[in-house]
Amino acid sequence: MKWERYRSVMERYAIKTDDMATEDAYFMSTHMPFSSLELFRGGYYEEGKMPAPTKLMSEDEVFEQLIYNPDNEHRMIIVRGNHGTGKSHLIRYLKGRFERSPSTVYNPATEQMVFLRRLNNSVRGAFSQLLEQEAIKDPDIAEKLRKFVASSDSKDEDSFKTEILYAYIAAVRNDVSGENYKPVKCRDIASYLADSRVSEYLLREGGAISKCYNVITAPSNQILQDTTIFTDEDFNVSKIIRAVMKQGDPQASLFASSLKGDDFEITKLINYLNGFTREVIQRCADISSENAETIFAQLRRDLKKQGKNLTIFIEDFTGFTGIDQELITALSYEHGGDYQDLCRVTSVIGITNDYYYAFRGNFKDRVTHQIEVTDRSYGTDEFIVQMAGRYLNAIYSDPADLRSWYESGADLDDLPISDFAPPCDWETTTIKGKQVTLYPFNRHSLLALYEALATKSPRMFLKNVIRAQLKEYFDGKLYGDGWYFPMNPSNAQMANDPHSSAIDRLENISTDDKNRLKAVFAIWGDGSAAGVKETDGTLWFGGLRQAFLADIGLEAFSGIGEIVDKTTGTAVSSDVQPKPVTDGGEKPDQKPIVPEPPKPRPPVDAATKNYLKFKSDITAWFTKNEPLKFDADYRGWLRTLVRGDSKQCGAINWQDIGVPAYIAEERLSDLGCYYIDDQSAPANVDKAIVYMDRSSESRDALMALNELNYAKGWDFEDAAYYQQRLITWLERRRSQIIEKVTATKQGAESLPVLEWCLAIQYLKACILGQKVDTSSPHAVIKSLFKDFKKDDNIKRDTREWNDMIQFVLNRKADFESALIFLKQASATTMGAVHFAVDPNTKSCFRADELVAAVEKLMAVDWDIEAELPNSIPQKHLLYNPATLLKALYPSVKKAMAADAQEAATVVGKLEGYIGKLTQENLIAAFSAIQSLFAVFAANGIIGSAELRVKYDKPPIDTAKDILAYVKLINDAAGASAVKQLTVYAANPLNALYVILRDIQAIAQKAEQEEAKAQKDIVNAGGFAGTDALSEAALASMDALCTQLENMEVYENVAN
Repeated sequence: MKWERYRSVMERYAIKTDDMATEDAYFMSTHMPFSSLELFRGGYYEEGKMPAPTKLMSEDEVFEQLIYNPDNEHRMIIVRGNHGTGKSHLIRYLKGRFERSPSTVYNPATEQMVFLRRLNNSVRGAFSQLLEQEAIKDPDIAEKLRKFVASSDSKDEDSFKTEILYAYIAAVRNDVSGENYKPVKCRDIASYLADSRVSEYLLREGGAISKCYNVITAPSNQILQDTTIFTDEDFNVSKIIRAVMKQGDPQASLFASSLKGDDFEITKLINYLNGFTREVIQRCADISSENAETIFAQLRRDLKKQGKNLTIFIEDFTGFTGIDQELITALSYEHGGDYQDLCRVTSVIGITNDYYYAFRGNFKDRVTHQIEVTDRSYGTDEFIVQMAGRYLNAIYSDPADLRSWYESGADLDDLPISDFAPPCDWETTTIKGKQVTLYPFNRHSLLALYEALATKSPRMFLKNVIRAQLKEYFDGKLYGDGWYFPMNPSNAQMANDPHSSAIDRLENISTDDKNRLKAVFAIWGDGSAAGVKETDGTLWFGGLRQAFLADIGLEAFSGIGEIVDKTTGTAVSSDVQPKPVTDGGEKPDQKPIVPEPPKPRPPVDAATKNYLKFKSDITAWFTKNEPLKFDADYRGWLRTLVRGDSKQCGAINWQDIGVPAYIAEERLSDLGCYYIDDQSAPANVDKAIVYMDRSSESRDALMALNELNYAKGWDFEDAAYYQQRLITWLERRRSQIIEKVTATKQGAESLPVLEWCLAIQYLKACILGQKVDTSSPHAVIKSLFKDFKKDDNIKRDTREWNDMIQFVLNRKADFESALIFLKQASATTMGAVHFAVDPNTKSCFRADELVAAVEKLMAVDWDIEAELPNSIPQKHLLYNPATLLKALYPSVKKAMAADAQEAATVVGKLEGYIGKLTQENLIAAFSAIQSLFAVFAANGIIGSAELRVKYDKPPIDTAKDILAYVKLINDAAGASAVKQLTVYAANPLNALYVILRDIQAIAQKAEQEEAKAQKDIVNAGGFAGTDALSEAALASMDALCTQLENMEVYENVAN
């Protein structure tokens, strides 16, 4: 068993966390030659604005044309790129080749080589390497640096950190430049930094001062990932800012107030303090700027005296934080001219693009060449596969063999090939014509895992793919249980969703192993789990041998569904046992599997991009519990599925189950009715009608809808499977959806919404005084399907009734909605429910339901207030009519009470004029009125023609009308409010009021004419021949007055 050795070799030698720490034998055996390195001349660099490179070069061309320097030209070569692109690897290769070159290229007698590794990227580490390589020739400076390096071990850490903090505070307090802050503001900042709360936070582990301490003193076995000192985390702490504002000294408090909630001021402060880092480091390391520059300048002078030149390789320039400018200055002086005392220098400096861009002002005129390492240098498929093959071969090889090979010259033609034996035939790659296994990877998995990296670089590929996956593979082989290989960091999913879902339903495999299986098929295989049996009995699943699955602990998987015999093409059973799995040792006679050349990827259109985007989103939602990004699209698909649209019916035939198309359309039209667990759009899940939880069923349903949306129909591969998954999801939720749409529990009676709407229409008609034909239920329905309007000719005599009318006018939209619901919800629509709201859609009414509702309402005199629900949801299509009725019935009660009281008053006043309202009294009264109008006419008195004509009909007719009005009012007394509304809707109260006002007007006219007649008699007594006429007229008027008095009109005119 060699698994333990393999893992140890990987972690200790082959894939360490830093290239520069890798042993030389492993470095050379795994080195992948760089090609297409981009060469730029000069130091210009502008992110995103760089011109095309001067040329593309291989690593050997870089060495031969730039590192090899037979003409002793001054060269400052920057090797730059993003993090992890292989800058350090390239520099180490160049250094190694230079070191191993013949004396015609590198002669230690005439050339000093200095190599500063990334592993020691602190000021202390840099000085340690310079001392180790005897590059510091000045004995005084060398001694000073030795003391600094030694003191970093002995000095108390807390004291040193405090010293660093106060070095920053002193630098700020003494700043009188005014470049960033005025001097007075600098003193405020210094007070703020010195506040105990702020300083304690800055001194925390991992804080700014701790970082600076590490930059200065980090030991040689520690790698610093970041040399930025102050960051947003050091100052954007509202709790500390508020405390200093309240309790700090005045200067500190004043500055704290400027930071509160101001990100710009915080960023300004961070940049300002980082500007002092160089000064602080030099002060705390007791190295002046002049001394730092002298270290490197003196090195060149000493070498010049010795007749030597300098070639210096600096793997990571960030290690010189604090003395970087001094180093650049010392290396940038071109020998000759004013610098005759300096030797020629070829410097090769590794630096990240970001750092170089920030520092470019010091480089621009001093850099002679730039080499940029980009993805074109390493990002090809062949590069990735070849690199993986070299590292796997190094891991599987005997360390003694590799070291012997290196010591013998490291000729790649003689590279040892491991004897690792995969459990089955497996893919290989070639190194100098020799086959090396890719096991347990294959080409497909290597490229897929590389593409899934957030940052695509060789370092990330080695660390997060090769090393991470192999660790789990070796652990699985070592311990045999708790397998975690393969990891699936990007949650890649099988392309064949039906097969993926079938694996989820396997009962003999654990959930973890199901996920591993799906990862293997998605990343290693062809995206399916399709089974194939070879002629020799070998089983393949998803393009992978069953022996491979068994080797990684997935031997329990025996396929899903049928297995196809490759020879006959027929389905067979999976009863063939896999071949025994080998466990390392010498290679059997295996035929290596050479992968086919990669096929060019076809262009991806917009629809396909969306399809893949949605699929990835759904997968991440289910497997990684991430929020859905495109839930609006998915909820739109759900709406089409459940409700239908203009092109298709929904999956639930609403009208067949007794749900009116209008209700289904209205209830299901708003996207807010559809809720998917962990959707991005804010919504109230309690109001959702269609709810989709995060489950495998829901995942399958969304995948099915994505396929349907992409294919624009069900004519695609595996359509039957997707239909089945979608139907399964829907049918299990069908009852719940129906209950939500109808607001009715299964088995319970439906809400009587049609009754409510009919009652609303009836009450509206009565309030507006419109006639409803109640001769039969069908006549009622016909009447109530009208949109009743207010008739301004109809007058009401109580404020409360007019308030009811105003209520109807104010709630016009609600009453119209009830009428629309009545018409639409009682109709059966032809076609999809989408057409239920289209007025041009043909439909027929369900008369039986309407008649039954009317008959019930007529039986209870249209009063269903007591039957309304106690608790009514607000703004709910099915409950809106009930909400309107709840508000309307109290208004009716109030108005009927007022009208009944007013009717009693009117009747009482009429009886005060006429006596008891009997037919006899009424006939006598209106006969007297007719006689009065006759006297008026005989005496030429102009009276109200309208009233004379109005009461010219037989008195018995008028009497009967009045008695009929009174009877209606008396019969309604004591009845329900709605029954009274039905009576008063005919306006008998107003009719009695009109008669009362007419009698009052007639009585007033009679009084006026009597007074006038008396006056005329007096005046007539002064003329001859008038006595007889006057007496006759007076007698006639007296007789009329007597009759009026008998009617009690005269006495009650004032009333």
